[in-house]
Amino acid sequence: MNDFYIEIIEESVIENEEVTARIKIGDFEESFVLSLMFFTLKDYLSQWYSALNALLKNQNSVALMYWLVPGNKKLFRRGWIFYKVGEIVYIQDRLFPTDFDEVTFDEMGIPTSIPKREIYTEEGDKISEWQTTLSDIYFFLESVNAI
Repeated sequence: MNDFYIEIIEESVIENEEVTARIKIGDFEESFVLSLMFFTLKDYLSQWYSALNALLKNQNSVALMYWLVPGNKKLFRRGWIFYKVGEIVYIQDRLFPTDFDEVTFDEMGIPTSIPKREIYTEEGDKISEWQTTLSDIYFFLESVNAI
């Protein structure tokens, strides 16, 4: 199996309000919840595949959002931020709090600018991040027919 993938756990849909997904990055694997309050599962998948294709082509950083709120509403969002450095891609789970002025969002709630990659917090603690390769992302997109 590929060292990178994201999958939806089909049996986890709860009355069209949320669904559980799983991300695998190398040896790291985590389940997370997608909010379906504003966006459908199809919206999320489309955003993820589009962002990952942009990363393969010409973007140096993209966000795969999994807790979306439309427009610039002052509600929190969550996403996986992918930072490309050569063939390596560093991935951080990011919370965008309601007062996070560093980033603006488009009408779908997707960041229009990604904050630069930081590896330490303001307090000096290491930020958790995982790494994969552009090749693994390509193989994942190919496996879901999203290239």
